[in-house]
Amino acid sequence: MTHNAHSEAPEPAAAEVAVEPDTWQRLHPLTPIIDGGLVLVIVIGIIIANMRDVFINRFVGSTWSNEYTPEGEWGEPSWFESNLILVVALSVLGLIIIVLGFAWLSWFFHSYQINGSAVEMRKGILFRKHRRAPLDRIQSVNLQRPLIARLFGLTKIQVQTGGSDGEVALAFLSHGVAKDVRQQILRTAAAVSAGKPAPGTEAAKEASGSALAEELDRRAQEFVDSDIDYDDENAVSLVQVSAGRLVGSIVLSHEAMFLYLAVILLPFLAASLSWYVLTALIPIVIAFAGILISRFNKGFNFSISQSGNGIRTGSGLTSTSTDTIPRHRIHAIDISQPLWWRPFGWWRIRLTTAGSTAANTGNSNQGVLENVVLPVGKRDDVLAVAGLIAPHLSEPGEQHWVLDALDGPGTGFTKAGPRSAFLLLFGRRRAGISIAHGDTLNATVRIRRGAFTRHLVMLPIARAQSIMLHRPMVHAWLGLATIVLHTVMGPVSAQMRGLARSDAQQWWNYLANTAVRVQRGDEAPRRAPRHAAVEEPEQ
Repeated sequence: MTHNAHSEAPEPAAAEVAVEPDTWQRLHPLTPIIDGGLVLVIVIGIIIANMRDVFINRFVGSTWSNEYTPEGEWGEPSWFESNLILVVALSVLGLIIIVLGFAWLSWFFHSYQINGSAVEMRKGILFRKHRRAPLDRIQSVNLQRPLIARLFGLTKIQVQTGGSDGEVALAFLSHGVAKDVRQQILRTAAAVSAGKPAPGTEAAKEASGSALAEELDRRAQEFVDSDIDYDDENAVSLVQVSAGRLVGSIVLSHEAMFLYLAVILLPFLAASLSWYVLTALIPIVIAFAGILISRFNKGFNFSISQSGNGIRTGSGLTSTSTDTIPRHRIHAIDISQPLWWRPFGWWRIRLTTAGSTAANTGNSNQGVLENVVLPVGKRDDVLAVAGLIAPHLSEPGEQHWVLDALDGPGTGFTKAGPRSAFLLLFGRRRAGISIAHGDTLNATVRIRRGAFTRHLVMLPIARAQSIMLHRPMVHAWLGLATIVLHTVMGPVSAQMRGLARSDAQQWWNYLANTAVRVQRGDEAPRRAPRHAAVEEPEQ
């Protein structure tokens, strides 16, 4: 059975602000080359592949010809003799000119503007496309730097407004201009939300006329720029992940252990099994290797900071990414520790956020990589990041509770049922559920679970979209039940398996009532289920 426990509140109306005349700006002139460069490379590659023998015959000698003359000698194709090579060369040149012409037209008709009410983008020659992100609905403004664009000093701006298709992409701008435009969008959006007049809305223009040495130095600085130490007096860098720790965490991950096992077993499998079976395992090995490479690329030079605009993370080796995460978009937190990390005291933190790209595309692997806000860190790093995500977790009493819940006895948690060892195995002693601040609007459900990989999940009850009491067949036989709290799509799973049936029923009733109370804005306390910890333990 399912109980709907939360509904979206209506959006506040945007404040009246002074609006300057529309000022449309064009993107960087290299934008169509970066966007359509792959098509041009494919066309040139096809031409070269089909005319390879012709060019070899023409410039190396007739002995490379694939044509056999009636006289029995190898010679050149007949169309060379009629000088058709000139026609072909002119055709290729004309094709390249046409492609470049369309690229220039697409750049000419591709523009953006930041006015007093929205960020707008329009493009298209035959089919026009106009996207608009209202300033009062903007949730984050991120910078993306793919490798090719990064080599040219270009950056893509992603303006996210929530929803499955709520994104306005400005691709591409020079890196310095992109940072200025992002700050301008954030300042203008903050002014609109506060009901103040919007600041100047004229977007920064591309710089030109730099000396060669200065330009090369600027490009080099932009290439290695992590975009964390930007010009903002409110920015505070909290955690940075060293390359050595990142490599160690990847080497000791579950995926790496699978690769080690595969390398050891492959010779034995090759000797005892058919090669057809063996080749079926190779794509799986390649997929796991790709995950490890992606984690290194995504986590390289990772840092997280706090600014007046929210939480900002930056990372990447070949392709860099800078994401800004407003706290109101965070729906659930998962702090996890694989078995092989325990001797080093390492932990990882992932989030479920509203409107994330991974959730919209349904790509679980992308979600694992995208929603990480701490790839690997010590307990002090966990406390710093947790306090950044939820400021109340930075209080001494809350920090004591977090440490106790991570690898302590779990004070105040309702434990799993007496027959749950059949389901949870070695995770039975750790599994438990509790609630903090249950008599306030900040009530937060906390779940511990996992044997080989330890998890601590925290989910504000206000973010729960429904609460389910679930009893699969095996649970019913053993007198157990599962509590599941549903929220937006993401990598964090908020469920507690193996509860005794009576405990699960009490928890479902309590959480359902708490969700309704929080939705109504009523802080009157409700009776918590037995064994539930509503107050934090004292340090």
